[in-house]
Amino acid sequence: MTTVQQLPLMFLLCSQTCVLLFLLWRDMAPDVKQWKRAVNDEHTCHCNVTGCGDETVQRQKINRKSKRNSLPQYIDERDLRVILGDKSMCGDVALIHAVFVVHSAVGNYPRREIIRQIFRRDPYYKTYTTRLLFLLGQPNEMKLQDNIIQEFRQYGDIIQGVFLDTYHNLTYKAVMGMKWISQNCRNVKYIVKMDDDVIVDLHNFFTHLYNMFRSSDHTIICNAITQPKIFRKGKWGVKKHHLRYYKHYPFSYCSGFAVIIPAAMIPVLYKATLTVPFFWIDDIYLFGMVRRMIPKLELHDSGKKYFDFDGNEILKCIKRAGCKLTFASLSYNKMLYRAWKEKQKHLNH
Repeated sequence: MTTVQQLPLMFLLCSQTCVLLFLLWRDMAPDVKQWKRAVNDEHTCHCNVTGCGDETVQRQKINRKSKRNSLPQYIDERDLRVILGDKSMCGDVALIHAVFVVHSAVGNYPRREIIRQIFRRDPYYKTYTTRLLFLLGQPNEMKLQDNIIQEFRQYGDIIQGVFLDTYHNLTYKAVMGMKWISQNCRNVKYIVKMDDDVIVDLHNFFTHLYNMFRSSDHTIICNAITQPKIFRKGKWGVKKHHLRYYKHYPFSYCSGFAVIIPAAMIPVLYKATLTVPFFWIDDIYLFGMVRRMIPKLELHDSGKKYFDFDGNEILKCIKRAGCKLTFASLSYNKMLYRAWKEKQKHLNH
């Protein structure tokens, strides 16, 4: 056969080969449309978008059977940007004994104001050098944001991030605070992380806890929780693909309503968060998953001697001699100030 006569046959063979390769590729390769949709979802539905902060955002990989396999998400430093914050907060003294970092919801102005009054009026606020900071995300309403800006101008003690202020974004709030402190508060001995419904007894803190561990840079002091149950439903519900086959967390962690951290460990903890897959429960993430990445960083369980969930206990404890209870969770705003006043009366007597 001549070359010209062979052309149709060669074309037919090439066509058949191309069709066969296409069929093989279709069976083995990911569904491109689904892949693009998954990636777009990940970029669109992120922690700073309304309605998306209440779920752990994860990239999705589509296999040849169109099933989605979760890949771990890591914290993106772009989501830790600060839009309000006074960088000079820690820069005017040689040593700060403790910075109290309060996780607060954007609408909890009354609680922040009570905590400010307690710190301003407590005599230990003047004896020791301390700083008070409130960590916030962004609200949904512009009017509320205007109020926060005004509050910042008045007090200068707010650190606000770009993410939405939602319950499932508490890990972003905590890591943002660590990054900010790492960059702006290097002259600090201790960082005290606490919630805005917690009362702190500054007398007991500086008399007992501060002096007890002031020589250690590798001990986190808290109410430690050992082998807690993993809930799959409810407020603390964890998706079934997280820690699959586990009924209990395989590590101890701190109950996050109050945690005392050596300031020297804050930059180390922050850098470790960039290497540990994201988990939305901040206490478990920071003081369990991330802490385990740092050699020799240990938890000291101070239990109910210094930490208590029951706010009524602090009112009872104040009246007893030798009460060392330092942190207690109080659900009502008025109880915060009442407990502090009762303590001051006891000290005066």
